[in-house]
Amino acid sequence: MSNNKKKSDNESSLILKSGATDLRRQEKSLLELADRNYPEGLKANVLYAFSNKNNTSIKIVKKNSDSSTMLIKLKREKPYPWIEYKAKGTDGYTVELKGTNKKQFLREIEYPENI
Repeated sequence: MSNNKKKSDNESSLILKSGATDLRRQEKSLLELADRNYPEGLKANVLYAFSNKNNTSIKIVKKNSDSSTMLIKLKREKPYPWIEYKAKGTDGYTVELKGTNKKQFLREIEYPENI
């Protein structure tokens, strides 16, 4: 992976949807959910993250600039740190993390760095 690719990945956002999401959904449904529910719609190379009711599973989806998609599921017994549900259209329904905040969150959830 080139340094330019790494730099752009680090500068891209991670958007968390507050509260629980039905994680039986696959990447296509989660990308559609992101497109309908995030103020700026679906953007390439942005990570969109969703958690289950118990915060023990997280699915992260990404649409690449070449229109391919990536889906990662993280699961453990101990709950992940997650934001409480906020009503759609209110502040905090989605939370965007960038830079240091994004790196810290990904470290906390033990997101694989080589992806």
